[in-house]
Amino acid sequence: MHSTYVKKPSSIRWFCLFIACLSFTAWPQDNIAENWSAGQLDSWHYLIEELEIQELHQRFSQQHQPASFALQHVTLIPMTRELSIPDQTVIVSGGRITAIGASDFMTIPDGLPVIDGSGQFLMPGLTDMHVHNLDSHSQHLLNLTHGVTSVRDMDGFLWMLRMREAINENRLLAPTMYVSGTILNGSDFGGYAQVAESEQRARELVHGQAQLGYDFIKVHNSLSFEILKAIAQEADLQGLDMVGHIPVGVTVAQAVGLGMRTFEHFKGYIIDSTLTLSEEDYVSSTRGAAAWNTPTFTNYRNQLRGQQAAQLLARESEMQYVSPRLKRQWVSFEQQSTDRVTELRQNIYPMSRKIFTELRQLKNARFLAGTDSGSYEMMPPGFVLHEEIHIFQNLGMSPFEALQTATVNPAHAMRKDGDFGVIAVGAKADLLLLTDNPLLDAHNSLSINGIAAHGSWLSKSDIDGLLLDLKNIFSASGVRLDNKVVTRQQIDAFLTRTKALAAAGFVFRDHHLELAAGMFESLAQPAAATAIRQLKTEVDFGFDFLQF
Repeated sequence: MHSTYVKKPSSIRWFCLFIACLSFTAWPQDNIAENWSAGQLDSWHYLIEELEIQELHQRFSQQHQPASFALQHVTLIPMTRELSIPDQTVIVSGGRITAIGASDFMTIPDGLPVIDGSGQFLMPGLTDMHVHNLDSHSQHLLNLTHGVTSVRDMDGFLWMLRMREAINENRLLAPTMYVSGTILNGSDFGGYAQVAESEQRARELVHGQAQLGYDFIKVHNSLSFEILKAIAQEADLQGLDMVGHIPVGVTVAQAVGLGMRTFEHFKGYIIDSTLTLSEEDYVSSTRGAAAWNTPTFTNYRNQLRGQQAAQLLARESEMQYVSPRLKRQWVSFEQQSTDRVTELRQNIYPMSRKIFTELRQLKNARFLAGTDSGSYEMMPPGFVLHEEIHIFQNLGMSPFEALQTATVNPAHAMRKDGDFGVIAVGAKADLLLLTDNPLLDAHNSLSINGIAAHGSWLSKSDIDGLLLDLKNIFSASGVRLDNKVVTRQQIDAFLTRTKALAAAGFVFRDHHLELAAGMFESLAQPAAATAIRQLKTEVDFGFDFLQF
C-alpha cells in the first residue's frame, strides 16, 4: 500500500493563501463598480432592490397560507345582483366559500377561527383585466394589498406560466394570474412579441401557445385581416379566445365578426396610426356583439407633463411605494413641454370618454376594468385600478355597475362565471372586508380592513405591515442610489441569496436573471453567470433593453 505525503504549508505560504483569499472576498474599500457606467450602476441598484422585494414576498407567502375561518356579522355585497344583505356569516375552507347564511342561524364549527365583521361590508376581490407583470414583484404586493386578487396578464412568457402555477399551488401569495400567450404581431418588439408573418405561421404560433397552456391568444396592431382571421380560426379550434388590439386596417365590425372576445384601449375605435377617431359607425358595429371593451382610462397618467405630472408625483400616498429609481426618471416629465405627439396621445383620454359615453347607449355594452399597469410610467399598481373604477363611476355608471367591471364582468369575459368575482358557495375565497359601503360610492372599495386571497386571510395589520416593509425597502434603495461603491462581498451575497430563493422554489423573471448574468460576465465571473442562467425558465429569453 502506498501512502501520500502532504506537506504542511509554512507560515509564509499560509500568509500567501490568506492574501489570495482576500482577493476573492473583498476589502471594504474594494469598489468593483469603479469602471461601471451609470447604466450599469443603475442596473445593480435595480437588481439588489428587486432581490429584497423578492425575499419579502417569499417570507410573506410562507407566513400566510389558505386556512379555514368564518367572517361573521358582515353586510354582504355578493355582486350577483345589486343588493346588500345585513348580518351574514361566510365560512371559508380549502380556498373556497363553503357556506353563507344569516348569522343568527349559522352554526360555526367548534374551533373555527371567527373574524368579527360587525358594521362592515364584504364584497368580492377585484380583478385588473390588463396588466404587464414584467418589472417587479412589488406589482404583486401592491395589487394584493389593494384588494386586487386576480389579474389578466396581457403578454405572456414561459416564466409567467411557472409563476401562475406557484400561485395556484399556494407557494406564492399573489393575485391569481390569467396569462395570454406572447403577443402576436407583425414585428417582435425586441422580444415582446412573436411575428406572425403569414397565415400558416400564425396558425402554428397559436397551436404552440395552446400546447404550452396559455389562457388566451393576444393580437396586436400590425396584423392584416387575413392573418387575424387565421389566428381567430386556430384559436377557436384550440378552445381559446382571441383578445387584444384591433389591428390597424381592421374595422370594429370585422373584429366582432371574427369573434374577438375583448378589445383593449378602444383600439379600432381610435385609429392607432393617426390617433384619431374612426369614421366607422362603431356604435352600430358593437350593437349585439359578445365582445367586451377594456378602455384602460388610467393610461392618461403616462402622458402627463409639466405641472400635471408634478401634482401626480407629489402624491406621497402612492409614490412612497414606488422605486426611487423610477421616481427619478419620472421627475423629468415635470420639466418636459408637450410636443405634438404627446398632445395627440393626451387626446386619447377624452376620445375614450366620448367612445364610452356613446357605447353606453347600447343595452348590451360590456366593459372591463384594466389599467395597463406594469408597463407605463406614473401608474402604481393597485392604486390605478381603484382610479379606473372611479372613472367608470364619474362617467355615469352607478357604483354597482362600476364595481361590476372589476368583479363579475371579468369572470364572465373569461368564461369563469361563478368561479370568482362573486360571493357565492363554491366561489374562490377572494374577499374584501370594507369599513364603508361601496354601493354608495365605488371609491369606498379602498376602505379595506381585511382581505382574503384564495383563502389566505390578511388582516389590516398584515396589510399595513407588508406595505411598511415595502416602503422601507424603497427608502433604503433611495439611500443606495447616491452610493457608487459596490463591494465584491455584496456581489457574492447577491449570488448566495438568489440561489437560496431558487432552492425555496421561487420563480424569477427570466429577463431579470439575464440582467444579473450579464453583471457577473462583466465581472469576469462566468461560473456565476452560468449558475444564474440555469435558474431561467427559458434559456434564450431576455429583452433587448435589459442588458448590463
